[in-house]
Amino acid sequence: MNADIYQFKIGDFDCFAINDGTHEYRIETFFANVDRQEIEKALQSLNFPADRIVSPYTSLYVDTGENHILVDAGAGHFSSTVGRLLANLDEAGVEPTAIDVIIITHAHPDHIGGLIQADGSPTYPNATIYTMEAEWDFWLGENALEKAPDFKDSIRLAHQVFESLSSRFRYIHPECELAPGVCILEAYGHTPGHIAVEFFSLNDSVIYISDSIFHPLHIEHPDWLPEEMYIFDIDQYRETARRVLTKAVIKNSLVLGMHFPPFPSLGRVYETSQGLFWWDPLLDS
Repeated sequence: MNADIYQFKIGDFDCFAINDGTHEYRIETFFANVDRQEIEKALQSLNFPADRIVSPYTSLYVDTGENHILVDAGAGHFSSTVGRLLANLDEAGVEPTAIDVIIITHAHPDHIGGLIQADGSPTYPNATIYTMEAEWDFWLGENALEKAPDFKDSIRLAHQVFESLSSRFRYIHPECELAPGVCILEAYGHTPGHIAVEFFSLNDSVIYISDSIFHPLHIEHPDWLPEEMYIFDIDQYRETARRVLTKAVIKNSLVLGMHFPPFPSLGRVYETSQGLFWWDPLLDS
């Protein structure tokens, strides 16, 4: 197994964290309201680079025994350093034709770009795509560019994906059990229809929080925020973060944050007596 694949078990479910590659962001993209020296010191304390954010793009594949489920499809050709999801799935022994369920947490390029090939054909030809209607209503709406002026390319890609794959879409609702052991969680705030996904089996669970929280430091510092363009609704964003973290603590769930360094972006969350959270990564940086 290569360094971009991490296999683990949740009860009877076979799970793989799969890296689509990495992308580098400006510090301010993830931490827009933090003093530069303070964030550099915090990053150095975790052995992360202090001059940039090196973010993995981590998707989750789960074989439940009944379904072969992929959560988020990676970025495709979003940048030259990503687009490795398909090759890494193959390395893990997962054929694209075997995947019958894809759950899309939201319609940003790093989550939907890998759904289609360059010619518009489906990457996963046998998959039904489960997603939130509110998400696509926003990105496909006539006033999307007015509401999200910094997301011109995202809007264009959303139209391309929808035009190619809309017949495969099935709209879902939060708190529904999509399949045995697969629960959709409301996680609004980052985008209008953002969701998280919980997989549970034999009293064990993993919560794929997607972009509910961008970085492990946001767990311990909830007032440190990403750039405003990445938060559709600040009150919902804050409420979502606390709710998913509380759920993870109560259930002692593994948590997978799509952008959490280092890969495999997995860990557990604990709560202090003062009601603060802290992150315990499965693998250290």
